[in-house]
Amino acid sequence: MCVKRPHHGQGLESFPLELLWKVAAWIPDSTTFFSLLEALGSSSGRGPFEPLWQIGMTWQPQWRSRLWPQLGLSQNLIQDDVNRAYVEASLAHCPSALINFVWDNDIEWLVRHVRPPIALEWDANLPSTPSDARGNGVEIPLEEWYAKWAQLPITTLVRRSMCSIVREHIVEVLPQCRYLTTVTFHDAFPLASLFKFAASSGTLVHLTTSYATASSADLEDAIRWLASTPVQSFRCTNWTFDAECATAIEFVTAILQHPTMSLLLFSSSTNLNVDELPLLQPTRLRDLHLGQVSSCLRSLASAISHSSLERLLISNGHNVTASDEYVCAMVEVLKAAGLCKHLKILELPGPVLQLITVEELSLSMNGIGGNVDGVLWVGRAIHVSTAIQTVDLTLNDITKEGVMTLLKQIGDRRASPLTISLKSTRIVKANRAYLIRKAREKGIQLTI
Repeated sequence: MCVKRPHHGQGLESFPLELLWKVAAWIPDSTTFFSLLEALGSSSGRGPFEPLWQIGMTWQPQWRSRLWPQLGLSQNLIQDDVNRAYVEASLAHCPSALINFVWDNDIEWLVRHVRPPIALEWDANLPSTPSDARGNGVEIPLEEWYAKWAQLPITTLVRRSMCSIVREHIVEVLPQCRYLTTVTFHDAFPLASLFKFAASSGTLVHLTTSYATASSADLEDAIRWLASTPVQSFRCTNWTFDAECATAIEFVTAILQHPTMSLLLFSSSTNLNVDELPLLQPTRLRDLHLGQVSSCLRSLASAISHSSLERLLISNGHNVTASDEYVCAMVEVLKAAGLCKHLKILELPGPVLQLITVEELSLSMNGIGGNVDGVLWVGRAIHVSTAIQTVDLTLNDITKEGVMTLLKQIGDRRASPLTISLKSTRIVKANRAYLIRKAREKGIQLTI
């Protein structure tokens, strides 16, 4: 969107305020937003957005992204009376607000001024001692602070780490956080409390949880959540299942067959007994990332065959044994993934590469280059493919000689453009220009 400056110094003061709000709500970036406010020409023309304009005029343009479309709330922004008044006037007209890093300000100020329909994203530390918890300028008990915090219209909650005190308080007030649509816990969090909340929420459609041990009771609540909610994305990584867990297979089936989920990231250090896993129907997923699932590959093939899957990432760890059974299972997966556009696999047997039909292939961090075989197989796979357009070979051990072998195997005849990324390899700077030139002679764009 391009907003031109009005001629003859005339603003757009006749722009109806109701229409102005509707137009602004569709503007996705601060540059266009402030260009529109400038074109409006006067405070009356800018209407409810005049306070944001006043703040923005004191900032460098590159920092205005902290004002629109998401208003970033910080101690610096509201430390003086003038700016604080501007922010308070603006909050009613911003679609969303963000608190990240640290919030050292009064919880009562947030409760008074951050109200629906604004959507609040919280990606900041939470208090763990009474001295960190303040209301109306004085210290208040942690329990009271968290009870008020839970009243805020928090739609997105992100915690990268948390001590046991913070974790306990979140567990206590989580049922009162009725606006949450997205929860991201990169640190361990009790699954019992999390899935009990999720199952009763009705609004939680994006969930990330890591480093957890799942019991049957936990997964029963998780399955209820999946059955009752139009979940859009679910990331559960570094999970284990306790020895008595009897619902793991039902849970895996539920996430792979969910009717609305588009993204799934799942990894577990527990070897699941997949003998009971039913023949899966084509998944509705668009983006699937699986880690340490070598025992589930045949069932996975049935789920992605004839599906609308666009991106597939499989990481089986560097200790996987390339047995005949594993190789055959990988063959089935790659045949089933024929309609995918992007594929990333760790520890893929070289000969199986010939079956790849994707447009974007990522083989980063595969240890390629320690011997010549890996480079040979990659080159041959690219040579026989008419689909591959992008190959990511970053974070491998490919040398100058390895690149020359790769280019030789690819050959001169390419039906479509090809880009290969070799960043962070063991190629010395003095050889890079030469290799880029040799690749260009074959119609290949090489980045090193």
